Amino acid sequence: MTTSLFTGSGMTHGRMPQLLISAALCAGLTGCGGGGGGGGVAPAADAVTTAVPLVAPATPVAAPVAPQSVAPAPLPNPASLPRQLSVASCSEGTDTSSGQAAYLPAAEWTYMLYMAADNSLDSSGLADLAEIRAAAAQLKGKVNIVIQYETDGSATHRELINSDGSTRVIMSNVDMACGSNLKDFVRYARAVSPSKHYALGVWSHGAGWRGGRSAISVDDATRGIIDDRTSGSFMTIETLRKAIVDSGVPIELIDMDACTMGMAEVVSQLGGVARYLVGSQGNVPSLGHQYTDALSLLAQRADQPVPAGQSAGWTLGQILLDTYRASYSPLPQFQDKPLEKNLYSLEPAKVTGLNAAIQELSQQLIRAMPQYRDQIQSARQATVSFDIPANRDVGDFARQVAANVPDAQLQASSERLLAAQQQVVLQRHVFGGNASYQRSTGLAIFLPSGGDTSRSDLNAYQNQMTVSGMGDWSNLVNQLVEGATVLHTAPGRFSARLTWNNPNVDLDLWVKEPVETYGIFEGNTTSNGFFSPDSFVSKRPVESYTARDTVQAGQYRFYVLIAPESLEKATDFTLCITSNGTEQCEQGRLDIPRSPLPISQSSFPFSDPTLSNLLHSNQLSNWYASSQIIDRGQSGLASSTATASKSLVTRLARLKAAKAGY
Repeated sequence: MTTSLFTGSGMTHGRMPQLLISAALCAGLTGCGGGGGGGGVAPAADAVTTAVPLVAPATPVAAPVAPQSVAPAPLPNPASLPRQLSVASCSEGTDTSSGQAAYLPAAEWTYMLYMAADNSLDSSGLADLAEIRAAAAQLKGKVNIVIQYETDGSATHRELINSDGSTRVIMSNVDMACGSNLKDFVRYARAVSPSKHYALGVWSHGAGWRGGRSAISVDDATRGIIDDRTSGSFMTIETLRKAIVDSGVPIELIDMDACTMGMAEVVSQLGGVARYLVGSQGNVPSLGHQYTDALSLLAQRADQPVPAGQSAGWTLGQILLDTYRASYSPLPQFQDKPLEKNLYSLEPAKVTGLNAAIQELSQQLIRAMPQYRDQIQSARQATVSFDIPANRDVGDFARQVAANVPDAQLQASSERLLAAQQQVVLQRHVFGGNASYQRSTGLAIFLPSGGDTSRSDLNAYQNQMTVSGMGDWSNLVNQLVEGATVLHTAPGRFSARLTWNNPNVDLDLWVKEPVETYGIFEGNTTSNGFFSPDSFVSKRPVESYTARDTVQAGQYRFYVLIAPESLEKATDFTLCITSNGTEQCEQGRLDIPRSPLPISQSSFPFSDPTLSNLLHSNQLSNWYASSQIIDRGQSGLASSTATASKSLVTRLARLKAAKAGY
């Protein structure tokens, strides 16, 4: 990674060092394998689970770094916790809470974490689990933790933690994106951990109203969170909502430790499901929350009074926002790259008011479109956006409309939307980036230009907004892109995997998509796919990119950069690209020149014609351009090169200080 979350071997700015915990995965277990619908062998209906103490096995499995501390002893009275859990298919559902006696002592809080890391985030998931376990001694009997987690290629685990210790149950591999499995986990957590208050953490890839697999196809565009790669599935927000409601467990706070979940469309669908929601408009670093600090502070403040009109979830929300900022804001790479985290109210009246205000502004904008189309487009373009250009800050858009469109009715509607949005966004933390990001109001909404979307994307959005009662906003989006050239789409299903033989060298995988060019250090989500965690975070000499099932049409090409701050300055590498079921690998060697290079050459040679020629002929010693080009047809955008170049200039300005700081 070109920007590090860690320095040295100790904790930096509250962020604990990377620990890859050795776990008993599938070795020696029957019934392990693919979940319902994807690769692998489906587990038998009577698959047996095994409870194990939370200690490293004699021979670590699939973990390059051994644990740095001994885990707590198992909790007492293990007979009250069944050692066998049978998991039914997704359609049939499972009830592992039936007849389950309380196992953990009663507490003020139970934090339930549903971690779907059976994807490119597996190493970050293991690191966050280590952070959670490190908080055990600080829980003071005030907080219990119940986790269901699945990492890449592993069985599914359940883990129960409090200040007395930990116990883990190994299940067969289940489909984490199945709503009935989430419902069962929430019910199970309440059964084993009686508490006054419950919070649900959802940890995985996220993509707002749309999402992972087949993100821009009509049938799958509403998939928003929880990516289970083994099962080949991705959960919709509506499925998430139904699972929580059907569980019957009162949830104080839903904590979205995933990218781009701070959207009006998500808030609209989750209204009334819990009291509060924590989420981000933009990408979230792969390590997400600082769980040790957050859970320890929750134990300290469990009895703390809350402001009038608020409930206990307010305290947890404040803790999650404060520890997130404390973890990342001091780090140099986040001085120029914006990050934010927000606390939302899901109170039904407030969410209904927001929806109504969005509808009202939509209707007024549609009315004014014939006369003020250019001004409305300018307002959209000027609105703050985090990471995904199609998602714009809804409050800032209201302000831009009021400032740019000389229409009294529109200005009044804009003010009402801004007021409704402020009722929903209770607290926001935004840091890094230039001053324009301070204009953000904490909530994004889908507001694309023609170059940010596709016709199938627009159709899917129309369907979803009609169901959720915001159909006029979708009509507005369609009118704004009317007459513009929208993106064509094509089958994706290609990937790249970069490996190298020297772990002291930091390589960065890049992908040039039809409209944008992305480096892995910028975040895990691109417009057309997902990166793995950056090697500088995972501490493993491997990085990857996986395209969505449906992508923007056009050409895709991969690049490798040796980062200037590498501890050592040269390495051999292998880049394997898989497309249409065929893998082709190419090998190379990169080194950092002795004389310093201009930052444009060391980081962004794409927009300079001379440097671009050198790059694509592989005459730059610190860059490598893949010989393979993934061709997915015509993008439909004549200006795609200019768009990418302009974006790279902006990105260079944003990241220059961070790179110069090493």
